[in-house]
Amino acid sequence: MKKILLVMTMIVSKIVLAESYSESDIDNKMMKEMLDPKTPSVSIKTLEQMGYSKDEASKKIQDESVIKRNGFREMGIIDAKQMFSLRHDKHRFSSVNESNPYGTAIKKDLSNIPLSFNFKGISFIPKSDILGWAAANTHSSKGWTGVAEYFNYPSIGVCNYLIRDVIESNAKTFLRADLVTKEVNGKYTQYSVQGKKDDGFLYTVQWYEDKFWHSIECSQMEFSRETEKKMIDLSRRIDNDKH
Repeated sequence: MKKILLVMTMIVSKIVLAESYSESDIDNKMMKEMLDPKTPSVSIKTLEQMGYSKDEASKKIQDESVIKRNGFREMGIIDAKQMFSLRHDKHRFSSVNESNPYGTAIKKDLSNIPLSFNFKGISFIPKSDILGWAAANTHSSKGWTGVAEYFNYPSIGVCNYLIRDVIESNAKTFLRADLVTKEVNGKYTQYSVQGKKDDGFLYTVQWYEDKFWHSIECSQMEFSRETEKKMIDLSRRIDNDKH
């Protein structure tokens, strides 16, 4: 079954949807559910409920067992190398567009990004390790509904924490039941690793609440299974932090 991304909400040139469909594959019932105001911001679905046949679901799970065994999805991913390079180039963010409230380029100062919610940054990240900030998601009358904080985290690598106000942006997503845990403080959680040798690896944790969606991506040039625990621990610490 052919898959393409279904645009629901934008975040720093990425789409927020755990599973999506080509237009010809979308089940009308599911689409109506997605558009129904009563549908919560996060819904947990089986592969069959997402439109896969039993055979397709079985094959997908079998294919993904190889990824689980390897520890990562092997693919070239330019984001990992680009983000990793920021640790050596943090001063390249000039004053160009720094005061433009509609700009999405990485900025040096969070105060130059008007937000629809209160956010002061991760309190335990030293200022010397903060690499920059970027507006994300959508722009409403109250301001941007998301923001990304780029920082260096010595025990892992270069990271990007993204927080999104899903109430203001009216965002919704369906998460796969077979991939969801509750590792981040009892909240719906997904963990993944993508990359390959020479291109680097991007470790991602996403966790979801009724009002906010959170994600953190960290890049390393090498793959390590020990990084999963570090990523989950960092996510829990951020979730507990009073921003």
